[in-house]
Amino acid sequence: MARLFAVVVLCVSLTWAGGCEQVQQLAYPPEDRGCGDGVCSAEEHPGICPVDCPLDECGNHACELYESVSNCPEDCPRTVCGNGICEPGEDPQACLTDCPWYTCGNGVCDPVDKNGEPLETTGNCPKDCFWGYCGNGQCEPLETSADCPQDCEPTTKVDLLFVIDNSAHMAQEQQRLIDDFPQLYEQARGPWGRPPDLHLGVISTDLGTAPHDLVQCAAGGDHGRMVDVHGVVSGGAPYLIDVRPESCDEARNTDGICGNTNCTAANCFHEPGTELELDKHGCPRCRNFYGEVPDAFASLADLGTMGCGFEQPLEALYRALDENPYNAGFLRGPAQLTIVIMSDEDDCSAAGGQVFDPSQTSLNSLLGPLTSYRCFEFGVVCSQNQRDVVGPRSNCVPREDPGALLHPVSRYTSFIEGLKAGPGQLVVAAITGPVVNNGVVVNMGSDSHPFVQPSCVWGSDGATPAIRTRAFVRHFNGIFAMDQWAFQSICAEDYTLPLSKVGYTIRTRLAY
Repeated sequence: MARLFAVVVLCVSLTWAGGCEQVQQLAYPPEDRGCGDGVCSAEEHPGICPVDCPLDECGNHACELYESVSNCPEDCPRTVCGNGICEPGEDPQACLTDCPWYTCGNGVCDPVDKNGEPLETTGNCPKDCFWGYCGNGQCEPLETSADCPQDCEPTTKVDLLFVIDNSAHMAQEQQRLIDDFPQLYEQARGPWGRPPDLHLGVISTDLGTAPHDLVQCAAGGDHGRMVDVHGVVSGGAPYLIDVRPESCDEARNTDGICGNTNCTAANCFHEPGTELELDKHGCPRCRNFYGEVPDAFASLADLGTMGCGFEQPLEALYRALDENPYNAGFLRGPAQLTIVIMSDEDDCSAAGGQVFDPSQTSLNSLLGPLTSYRCFEFGVVCSQNQRDVVGPRSNCVPREDPGALLHPVSRYTSFIEGLKAGPGQLVVAAITGPVVNNGVVVNMGSDSHPFVQPSCVWGSDGATPAIRTRAFVRHFNGIFAMDQWAFQSICAEDYTLPLSKVGYTIRTRLAY
Protein backbone atom coordinates (compact mmCIF):
# COMPACT_ATOMS: atom_id res chain seq x y z
CA MET A 1 0.00 0.00 0.00
CA ALA A 2 2.92 2.37 0.63
CA ARG A 3 3.94 2.14 -3.02
CA LEU A 4 0.39 2.90 -4.18
CA PHE A 5 0.22 5.93 -1.90
CA ALA A 6 3.46 7.26 -3.32
CA VAL A 7 1.99 6.96 -6.79
CA VAL A 8 -1.24 8.63 -5.78
CA VAL A 9 0.25 11.72 -4.23
CA LEU A 10 2.87 12.15 -6.94
CA CYS A 11 0.47 11.92 -9.83
CA VAL A 12 -2.16 14.12 -8.20
CA SER A 13 0.36 16.80 -7.40
CA LEU A 14 1.74 16.59 -10.89
CA THR A 15 -1.78 17.22 -12.16
CA TRP A 16 -1.97 20.32 -9.95
CA ALA A 17 1.28 21.54 -11.46
CA GLY A 18 0.13 20.73 -14.94
CA GLY A 19 2.66 17.90 -15.03
CA CYS A 20 0.72 14.73 -15.77
CA GLU A 21 -1.15 16.46 -18.56
CA GLN A 22 2.23 17.47 -20.00
CA VAL A 23 3.60 13.91 -20.23
CA GLN A 24 3.39 13.90 -24.01
CA GLN A 25 5.96 16.72 -24.03
CA LEU A 26 8.57 14.06 -23.33
CA ALA A 27 8.91 13.76 -27.09
CA TYR A 28 10.32 17.27 -27.37
CA PRO A 29 13.93 18.30 -26.72
CA PRO A 30 14.74 19.47 -23.17
CA GLU A 31 16.26 22.70 -24.42
CA ASP A 32 12.78 23.80 -25.60
CA ARG A 33 11.76 24.16 -21.94
CA GLY A 34 15.10 24.95 -20.29
CA CYS A 35 15.49 21.42 -18.93
CA GLY A 36 19.01 21.06 -17.61
CA ASP A 37 19.47 24.63 -16.39
CA GLY A 38 19.42 23.56 -12.73
CA VAL A 39 16.11 25.27 -11.96
CA CYS A 40 12.85 23.36 -11.46
CA SER A 41 10.62 25.84 -13.27
CA ALA A 42 6.83 25.91 -13.09
CA GLU A 43 6.34 23.81 -16.22
CA GLU A 44 8.81 21.11 -15.14
CA HIS A 45 8.44 18.09 -12.85
CA PRO A 46 10.20 14.71 -12.34
CA GLY A 47 8.30 13.18 -15.24
CA ILE A 48 9.71 15.52 -17.89
CA CYS A 49 12.91 16.86 -16.32
CA PRO A 50 14.35 14.69 -13.52
CA VAL A 51 17.67 16.54 -13.86
CA ASP A 52 16.19 19.81 -12.57
CA CYS A 53 13.38 18.27 -10.51
CA PRO A 54 14.74 15.12 -8.80
CA LEU A 55 12.41 12.78 -6.95
CA ASP A 56 12.16 12.92 -3.14
CA GLU A 57 12.86 16.63 -3.03
CA CYS A 58 10.56 19.42 -1.88
CA GLY A 59 10.01 21.96 -4.62
CA ASN A 60 9.95 19.50 -7.53
CA HIS A 61 6.19 20.03 -8.07
CA ALA A 62 5.43 16.46 -6.93
CA CYS A 63 3.73 15.66 -3.61
CA GLU A 64 5.64 12.52 -2.65
CA LEU A 65 5.39 9.83 0.01
CA TYR A 66 7.02 11.67 2.92
CA GLU A 67 5.69 15.12 2.03
CA SER A 68 2.51 16.82 3.25
CA VAL A 69 0.91 20.23 3.49
CA SER A 70 2.80 20.74 6.79
CA ASN A 71 6.37 20.04 5.65
CA CYS A 72 6.13 20.91 1.96
CA PRO A 73 3.10 23.11 1.18
CA GLU A 74 4.53 24.15 -2.19
CA ASP A 75 4.26 20.56 -3.44
CA CYS A 76 1.25 19.47 -1.32
CA PRO A 77 -1.40 22.25 -1.17
CA ARG A 78 -4.37 22.06 1.21
CA THR A 79 -7.54 20.59 -0.28
CA VAL A 80 -11.17 20.23 0.75
CA CYS A 81 -12.81 16.81 0.50
CA GLY A 82 -16.40 16.95 -0.66
CA ASN A 83 -16.18 19.88 -3.07
CA GLY A 84 -16.66 17.56 -6.05
CA ILE A 85 -13.15 18.14 -7.40
CA CYS A 86 -10.34 15.59 -7.21
CA GLU A 87 -7.63 18.01 -6.08
CA PRO A 88 -3.91 17.68 -5.25
CA GLY A 89 -3.47 15.59 -2.13
CA GLU A 90 -6.73 13.69 -2.69
CA ASP A 91 -7.19 10.17 -3.96
CA PRO A 92 -9.81 7.40 -3.68
CA GLN A 93 -8.61 6.49 -0.18
CA ALA A 94 -8.35 10.04 1.12
CA CYS A 95 -11.52 11.35 -0.52
CA LEU A 96 -13.63 8.77 -2.34
CA THR A 97 -16.48 11.21 -3.02
CA ASP A 98 -14.23 13.51 -5.04
CA CYS A 99 -11.95 10.82 -6.49
CA PRO A 100 -13.91 7.61 -7.22
CA TRP A 101 -12.08 4.44 -8.19
CA TYR A 102 -11.78 3.43 -11.87
CA THR A 103 -11.88 6.97 -13.25
CA CYS A 104 -9.12 8.76 -15.12
CA GLY A 105 -8.00 11.72 -13.03
CA ASN A 106 -8.45 10.14 -9.61
CA GLY A 107 -4.72 10.10 -8.96
CA VAL A 108 -4.43 6.31 -9.22
CA CYS A 109 -3.19 4.38 -12.23
CA ASP A 110 -5.91 1.72 -12.07
CA PRO A 111 -4.41 -1.45 -13.62
CA VAL A 112 -7.80 -3.16 -14.03
CA ASP A 113 -11.46 -2.22 -13.91
CA LYS A 114 -14.19 -3.73 -11.74
CA ASN A 115 -14.29 -6.82 -13.96
CA GLY A 116 -10.54 -7.34 -13.97
CA GLU A 117 -10.07 -6.02 -17.50
CA PRO A 118 -7.08 -3.76 -18.40
CA LEU A 119 -7.99 -0.17 -17.73
CA GLU A 120 -5.50 2.69 -17.62
CA THR A 121 -2.08 3.17 -19.21
CA THR A 122 0.24 6.05 -20.02
CA GLY A 123 -1.42 6.23 -23.43
CA ASN A 124 -5.08 6.53 -22.38
CA CYS A 125 -4.68 8.23 -18.99
CA PRO A 126 -1.41 10.17 -18.66
CA LYS A 127 -2.93 12.15 -15.76
CA ASP A 128 -2.77 9.08 -13.54
CA CYS A 129 -0.22 6.85 -15.28
CA PHE A 130 2.68 9.23 -15.56
CA TRP A 131 6.09 8.51 -17.05
CA GLY A 132 8.40 6.56 -14.78
CA TYR A 133 5.72 4.87 -12.66
CA CYS A 134 5.88 1.07 -12.33
CA GLY A 135 2.40 -0.06 -13.24
CA ASN A 136 1.69 2.43 -16.03
CA GLY A 137 1.84 -0.27 -18.70
CA GLN A 138 5.12 0.98 -20.21
CA CYS A 139 8.53 -0.68 -19.77
CA GLU A 140 10.65 2.44 -19.36
CA PRO A 141 14.43 3.05 -19.21
CA LEU A 142 14.84 2.66 -15.45
CA GLU A 143 12.60 -0.41 -15.18
CA THR A 144 13.53 -4.07 -15.64
CA SER A 145 11.67 -7.36 -15.71
CA ALA A 146 13.14 -8.05 -12.26
CA ASP A 147 11.95 -4.92 -10.43
CA CYS A 148 8.82 -4.18 -12.48
CA PRO A 149 7.49 -7.39 -14.08
CA GLN A 150 4.01 -5.89 -14.54
CA ASP A 151 5.46 -3.40 -17.06
CA CYS A 152 8.44 -5.41 -18.36
CA GLU A 153 7.16 -8.85 -19.26
CA PRO A 154 9.77 -11.46 -18.31
CA THR A 155 11.30 -13.36 -21.24
CA THR A 156 14.71 -14.57 -22.37
CA LYS A 157 13.85 -14.36 -26.06
CA VAL A 158 14.93 -11.58 -28.41
CA ASP A 159 13.96 -11.17 -32.08
CA LEU A 160 16.63 -8.75 -33.33
CA LEU A 161 16.18 -7.20 -36.78
CA PHE A 162 18.65 -4.91 -38.54
CA VAL A 163 17.43 -2.75 -41.44
CA ILE A 164 20.60 -1.83 -43.36
CA ASP A 165 21.04 0.61 -46.23
CA ASN A 166 22.79 -1.17 -49.12
CA SER A 167 22.95 1.76 -51.55
CA ALA A 168 26.11 3.45 -52.81
CA HIS A 169 28.60 4.92 -50.30
CA MET A 170 27.50 2.59 -47.48
CA ALA A 171 30.53 0.27 -47.39
CA GLN A 172 32.30 2.07 -44.52
CA GLU A 173 29.13 2.30 -42.47
CA GLN A 174 28.37 -1.38 -42.88
CA GLN A 175 31.91 -2.18 -41.75
CA ARG A 176 31.61 0.06 -38.68
CA LEU A 177 28.38 -1.70 -37.80
CA ILE A 178 30.05 -5.10 -38.18
CA ASP A 179 33.07 -4.01 -36.11
CA ASP A 180 30.96 -2.71 -33.22
CA PHE A 181 28.16 -5.29 -33.17
CA PRO A 182 30.04 -7.34 -30.53
CA GLN A 183 29.39 -4.43 -28.14
CA LEU A 184 25.66 -5.01 -28.49
CA TYR A 185 25.95 -8.77 -28.14
CA GLU A 186 28.14 -8.66 -25.03
CA GLN A 187 25.93 -6.07 -23.34
CA ALA A 188 22.86 -8.21 -24.02
CA ARG A 189 24.32 -11.12 -22.09
CA GLY A 190 22.83 -11.78 -18.69
CA PRO A 191 24.46 -12.90 -15.43
CA TRP A 192 27.47 -15.22 -15.84
CA GLY A 193 27.61 -14.46 -19.54
CA ARG A 194 24.30 -16.11 -20.39
CA PRO A 195 23.23 -15.05 -23.92
CA PRO A 196 19.59 -14.37 -24.85
CA ASP A 197 17.59 -16.87 -26.90
CA LEU A 198 18.17 -15.08 -30.16
CA HIS A 199 16.62 -14.78 -33.60
CA LEU A 200 18.79 -12.38 -35.62
CA GLY A 201 17.79 -11.19 -39.10
CA VAL A 202 19.00 -8.58 -41.60
CA ILE A 203 16.98 -6.90 -44.33
CA SER A 204 18.00 -4.20 -46.79
CA THR A 205 16.34 -0.85 -47.47
CA ASP A 206 15.98 -1.82 -51.16
CA LEU A 207 12.36 -2.23 -52.27
CA GLY A 208 13.00 -1.06 -55.81
CA THR A 209 10.88 1.56 -57.55
CA ALA A 210 7.88 -0.45 -58.79
CA PRO A 211 6.27 -0.17 -61.26
CA HIS A 212 9.30 1.61 -62.77
CA ASP A 213 12.68 -0.02 -63.42
CA LEU A 214 15.40 2.54 -62.77
CA VAL A 215 19.18 2.24 -62.70
CA GLN A 216 20.15 -0.03 -59.79
CA CYS A 217 16.50 -0.10 -58.70
CA ALA A 218 14.75 -3.24 -59.90
CA ALA A 219 10.99 -3.03 -59.56
CA GLY A 220 10.70 -5.35 -56.54
CA GLY A 221 14.03 -4.96 -54.78
CA ASP A 222 14.54 -7.39 -51.91
CA HIS A 223 10.83 -7.45 -50.97
CA GLY A 224 11.65 -7.24 -47.26
CA ARG A 225 13.15 -10.73 -47.30
CA MET A 226 15.87 -11.48 -44.78
CA VAL A 227 19.17 -11.80 -46.57
CA ASP A 228 21.97 -14.34 -46.38
CA VAL A 229 24.17 -13.23 -49.28
CA HIS A 230 27.24 -15.10 -48.01
CA GLY A 231 25.52 -18.36 -47.08
CA VAL A 232 26.22 -18.22 -43.35
CA VAL A 233 22.92 -19.92 -42.44
CA SER A 234 23.40 -23.67 -42.70
CA GLY A 235 19.75 -24.58 -43.09
CA GLY A 236 16.14 -23.79 -42.34
CA ALA A 237 15.27 -20.14 -41.70
CA PRO A 238 16.99 -17.18 -43.45
CA TYR A 239 17.94 -15.71 -40.07
CA LEU A 240 20.32 -16.75 -37.32
CA ILE A 241 18.94 -18.94 -34.55
CA ASP A 242 20.91 -19.17 -31.31
CA VAL A 243 18.82 -20.53 -28.44
CA ARG A 244 19.27 -22.67 -25.36
CA PRO A 245 18.25 -26.33 -25.65
CA GLU A 246 15.07 -27.27 -23.83
CA SER A 247 14.47 -29.94 -21.18
CA CYS A 248 18.13 -30.38 -20.28
CA ASP A 249 20.67 -28.87 -17.90
CA GLU A 250 23.94 -27.00 -18.12
CA ALA A 251 26.43 -26.14 -15.38
CA ARG A 252 27.68 -22.57 -15.89
CA ASN A 253 30.14 -20.99 -13.46
CA THR A 254 30.49 -17.29 -12.64
CA ASP A 255 32.98 -16.85 -15.50
CA GLY A 256 30.36 -18.02 -17.98
CA ILE A 257 32.16 -21.32 -18.61
CA CYS A 258 30.02 -24.45 -18.82
CA GLY A 259 30.99 -27.83 -17.44
CA ASN A 260 28.99 -31.01 -17.74
CA THR A 261 25.70 -31.01 -19.64
CA ASN A 262 23.12 -33.64 -20.46
CA CYS A 263 21.87 -31.79 -23.56
CA THR A 264 21.72 -33.68 -26.86
CA ALA A 265 20.55 -32.94 -30.40
CA ALA A 266 17.09 -34.10 -29.37
CA ASN A 267 16.83 -31.08 -27.07
CA CYS A 268 16.76 -28.75 -30.10
CA PHE A 269 13.34 -30.00 -31.19
CA HIS A 270 11.74 -26.61 -30.48
CA GLU A 271 13.77 -24.87 -33.24
CA PRO A 272 13.59 -26.87 -36.50
CA GLY A 273 16.68 -26.67 -38.68
CA THR A 274 19.08 -26.22 -35.78
CA GLU A 275 21.80 -28.50 -34.46
CA LEU A 276 23.34 -28.78 -31.01
CA GLU A 277 26.60 -26.80 -30.87
CA LEU A 278 28.89 -25.79 -28.05
CA ASP A 279 29.75 -22.09 -27.96
CA LYS A 280 33.19 -20.73 -27.12
CA HIS A 281 32.41 -21.11 -23.42
CA GLY A 282 31.54 -24.78 -23.83
CA CYS A 283 27.83 -24.13 -23.33
CA PRO A 284 25.21 -25.99 -25.38
CA ARG A 285 23.27 -23.97 -27.96
CA CYS A 286 20.81 -24.82 -30.72
CA ARG A 287 22.09 -23.07 -33.86
CA ASN A 288 21.55 -23.01 -37.61
CA PHE A 289 25.01 -21.59 -38.31
CA TYR A 290 28.61 -22.38 -37.44
CA GLY A 291 30.95 -20.23 -35.37
CA GLU A 292 29.99 -17.40 -33.01
CA VAL A 293 27.13 -14.93 -33.30
CA PRO A 294 29.25 -11.80 -34.04
CA ASP A 295 31.08 -13.60 -36.84
CA ALA A 296 27.84 -14.85 -38.38
CA PHE A 297 26.33 -11.36 -38.14
CA ALA A 298 29.37 -9.94 -39.95
CA SER A 299 28.50 -12.09 -42.96
CA LEU A 300 24.81 -11.14 -42.86
CA ALA A 301 25.43 -7.41 -42.54
CA ASP A 302 27.93 -7.22 -45.40
CA LEU A 303 25.23 -6.36 -47.96
CA GLY A 304 27.37 -4.44 -50.43
CA THR A 305 26.47 -1.15 -52.11
CA MET A 306 24.46 -2.11 -55.18
CA GLY A 307 21.04 -1.45 -53.66
CA CYS A 308 18.49 1.15 -54.76
CA GLY A 309 19.25 4.77 -53.86
CA PHE A 310 15.61 5.40 -52.93
CA GLU A 311 15.86 3.86 -49.46
CA GLN A 312 12.63 2.60 -47.89
CA PRO A 313 13.59 1.28 -44.44
CA LEU A 314 10.14 1.64 -42.85
CA GLU A 315 8.26 -0.08 -45.65
CA ALA A 316 10.95 -2.78 -45.82
CA LEU A 317 10.43 -3.34 -42.09
CA TYR A 318 6.69 -3.55 -42.65
CA ARG A 319 6.99 -6.08 -45.46
CA ALA A 320 9.52 -8.14 -43.57
CA LEU A 321 7.27 -8.63 -40.55
CA ASP A 322 3.81 -8.54 -42.14
CA GLU A 323 3.40 -12.31 -42.42
CA ASN A 324 6.15 -12.53 -45.05
CA PRO A 325 6.29 -16.30 -45.79
CA TYR A 326 10.01 -16.08 -46.54
CA ASN A 327 10.67 -14.86 -42.97
CA ALA A 328 8.24 -17.26 -41.30
CA GLY A 329 9.08 -18.13 -37.72
CA PHE A 330 11.23 -15.08 -37.01
CA LEU A 331 8.72 -13.44 -34.68
CA ARG A 332 7.93 -15.31 -31.48
CA GLY A 333 4.96 -14.29 -29.37
CA PRO A 334 6.66 -13.83 -25.99
CA ALA A 335 9.92 -12.49 -27.44
CA GLN A 336 11.21 -8.95 -27.21
CA LEU A 337 11.43 -7.31 -30.64
CA THR A 338 14.48 -5.10 -31.20
CA ILE A 339 14.80 -3.02 -34.38
CA VAL A 340 17.94 -1.15 -35.49
CA ILE A 341 17.80 0.98 -38.67
CA MET A 342 20.97 2.22 -40.38
CA SER A 343 20.86 4.52 -43.42
CA ASP A 344 22.51 7.69 -44.71
CA GLU A 345 19.20 8.91 -46.21
CA ASP A 346 15.77 9.60 -44.76
CA ASP A 347 12.96 7.13 -45.31
CA CYS A 348 11.30 7.16 -48.75
CA SER A 349 8.56 4.57 -48.23
CA ALA A 350 6.42 5.20 -51.29
CA ALA A 351 2.65 4.90 -51.11
CA GLY A 352 2.68 4.09 -54.85
CA GLY A 353 4.90 4.33 -57.90
CA GLN A 354 4.14 7.95 -58.72
CA VAL A 355 7.06 9.36 -56.73
CA PHE A 356 9.44 7.33 -58.93
CA ASP A 357 7.89 8.38 -62.26
CA PRO A 358 10.85 8.86 -64.66
CA SER A 359 8.85 10.79 -67.24
CA GLN A 360 9.18 14.05 -65.28
CA THR A 361 12.64 15.51 -64.89
CA SER A 362 12.46 19.30 -65.09
CA LEU A 363 12.46 21.65 -62.12
CA ASN A 364 9.04 22.99 -63.08
CA SER A 365 7.35 19.63 -63.64
CA LEU A 366 4.81 18.33 -61.14
CA LEU A 367 7.28 15.97 -59.46
CA GLY A 368 10.51 17.80 -60.27
CA PRO A 369 13.85 16.15 -61.10
CA LEU A 370 14.09 12.41 -60.48
CA THR A 371 16.30 12.57 -57.38
CA SER A 372 15.93 11.69 -53.72
CA TYR A 373 14.77 15.27 -53.18
CA ARG A 374 11.35 13.96 -54.17
CA CYS A 375 11.35 11.82 -51.02
CA PHE A 376 11.85 14.97 -48.96
CA GLU A 377 9.38 17.15 -50.89
CA PHE A 378 6.56 14.62 -50.88
CA GLY A 379 7.30 13.07 -47.49
CA VAL A 380 8.17 16.04 -45.27
CA VAL A 381 6.58 19.45 -44.68
CA CYS A 382 8.43 22.47 -43.27
CA SER A 383 7.83 26.16 -42.69
CA GLN A 384 8.93 26.76 -46.32
CA ASN A 385 8.09 24.23 -49.03
CA GLN A 386 8.78 25.84 -52.41
CA ARG A 387 11.07 23.66 -54.47
CA ASP A 388 13.08 26.50 -55.97
CA VAL A 389 13.67 28.39 -52.69
CA VAL A 390 17.05 27.63 -51.16
CA GLY A 391 18.16 28.13 -47.58
CA PRO A 392 17.17 26.85 -44.15
CA ARG A 393 13.72 25.45 -43.42
CA SER A 394 12.36 24.99 -39.92
CA ASN A 395 9.62 23.02 -38.17
CA CYS A 396 10.03 20.01 -40.47
CA VAL A 397 7.77 17.03 -39.78
CA PRO A 398 6.56 14.03 -41.80
CA ARG A 399 3.77 14.82 -44.28
CA GLU A 400 0.42 13.16 -43.78
CA ASP A 401 -1.72 15.39 -46.03
CA PRO A 402 -3.47 14.16 -49.22
CA GLY A 403 -0.60 15.50 -51.35
CA ALA A 404 1.98 13.26 -49.70
CA LEU A 405 3.32 10.49 -51.93
CA LEU A 406 4.91 8.53 -49.09
CA HIS A 407 3.12 6.41 -46.52
CA PRO A 408 2.43 8.21 -43.24
CA VAL A 409 4.82 7.29 -40.44
CA SER A 410 1.80 6.30 -38.34
CA ARG A 411 1.34 3.31 -40.67
CA TYR A 412 4.55 1.86 -39.26
CA THR A 413 4.27 2.85 -35.61
CA SER A 414 0.78 1.35 -35.44
CA PHE A 415 1.93 -1.80 -37.20
CA ILE A 416 4.86 -2.40 -34.86
CA GLU A 417 2.74 -1.73 -31.78
CA GLY A 418 0.23 -4.24 -33.11
CA LEU A 419 2.94 -6.89 -33.27
CA LYS A 420 4.22 -6.28 -29.77
CA ALA A 421 1.48 -4.80 -27.66
CA GLY A 422 2.92 -6.18 -24.43
CA PRO A 423 4.88 -3.76 -22.24
CA GLY A 424 8.63 -3.99 -22.50
CA GLN A 425 8.55 -5.96 -25.74
CA LEU A 426 10.03 -3.27 -27.99
CA VAL A 427 13.46 -1.69 -28.38
CA VAL A 428 13.79 0.64 -31.38
CA ALA A 429 16.87 2.61 -32.50
CA ALA A 430 18.38 4.20 -35.60
CA ILE A 431 21.86 5.21 -36.77
CA THR A 432 21.26 7.76 -39.49
CA GLY A 433 21.45 11.44 -40.45
CA PRO A 434 20.96 13.69 -37.38
CA VAL A 435 18.22 16.32 -37.29
CA VAL A 436 19.34 19.73 -36.06
CA ASN A 437 16.69 21.98 -34.50
CA ASN A 438 13.88 20.25 -36.43
CA GLY A 439 15.16 21.79 -39.66
CA VAL A 440 17.01 21.24 -42.91
CA VAL A 441 18.91 23.34 -45.42
CA VAL A 442 18.00 23.15 -49.12
CA ASN A 443 20.56 24.04 -51.79
CA MET A 444 20.53 24.06 -55.58
CA GLY A 445 23.06 21.99 -57.52
CA SER A 446 24.91 23.08 -60.64
CA ASP A 447 22.36 21.06 -62.64
CA SER A 448 19.55 23.20 -61.17
CA HIS A 449 18.35 20.28 -59.10
CA PRO A 450 17.44 21.01 -55.47
CA PHE A 451 18.94 18.83 -52.74
CA VAL A 452 18.85 18.61 -48.96
CA GLN A 453 22.21 19.55 -47.49
CA PRO A 454 23.81 16.84 -45.35
CA SER A 455 23.44 17.31 -41.60
CA CYS A 456 26.71 15.49 -40.96
CA VAL A 457 29.78 14.69 -43.06
CA TRP A 458 32.60 12.17 -42.89
CA GLY A 459 35.31 12.20 -45.55
CA SER A 460 33.69 12.92 -48.90
CA ASP A 461 30.32 11.46 -47.85
CA GLY A 462 27.46 12.77 -45.75
CA ALA A 463 23.97 11.96 -44.47
CA THR A 464 20.75 13.91 -44.86
CA PRO A 465 18.48 14.75 -41.91
CA ALA A 466 16.24 11.74 -41.25
CA ILE A 467 13.00 13.54 -40.35
CA ARG A 468 10.71 10.57 -41.00
CA THR A 469 12.98 7.97 -39.44
CA ARG A 470 13.37 10.12 -36.33
CA ALA A 471 9.59 10.42 -35.98
CA PHE A 472 9.31 6.64 -36.11
CA VAL A 473 12.03 6.05 -33.50
CA ARG A 474 10.81 8.87 -31.27
CA HIS A 475 7.39 7.22 -31.03
CA PHE A 476 8.95 4.36 -29.07
CA ASN A 477 11.48 6.28 -26.97
CA GLY A 478 11.56 9.03 -24.39
CA ILE A 479 13.61 12.17 -24.70
CA PHE A 480 16.65 10.82 -22.84
CA ALA A 481 16.84 7.59 -24.81
CA MET A 482 16.67 9.59 -28.05
CA ASP A 483 19.54 11.80 -26.94
CA GLN A 484 21.74 9.09 -25.48
CA TRP A 485 21.43 6.12 -27.84
CA ALA A 486 18.17 5.58 -29.73
CA PHE A 487 18.79 8.14 -32.51
CA GLN A 488 22.48 8.56 -33.28
CA SER A 489 24.59 9.97 -36.11
CA ILE A 490 25.79 7.65 -38.85
CA CYS A 491 28.78 9.99 -39.28
CA ALA A 492 30.29 8.95 -35.93
CA GLU A 493 33.72 7.36 -36.01
CA ASP A 494 32.24 4.23 -34.47
CA TYR A 495 28.87 2.96 -33.28
CA THR A 496 29.98 1.66 -29.91
CA LEU A 497 27.70 3.97 -27.93
CA PRO A 498 24.34 3.28 -29.60
CA LEU A 499 24.98 -0.44 -30.07
CA SER A 500 26.16 -1.02 -26.51
CA LYS A 501 23.14 0.92 -25.21
CA VAL A 502 20.80 -1.18 -27.36
CA GLY A 503 22.40 -4.30 -25.90
CA TYR A 504 22.14 -2.94 -22.37
CA THR A 505 18.47 -2.09 -22.88
CA ILE A 506 17.81 -5.59 -24.19
CA ARG A 507 19.45 -7.08 -21.11
CA THR A 508 17.55 -4.97 -18.58
CA ARG A 509 14.25 -6.05 -20.08
CA LEU A 510 14.98 -9.76 -20.07
CA ALA A 511 14.44 -12.25 -17.25
CA TYR A 512 17.63 -14.28 -17.09
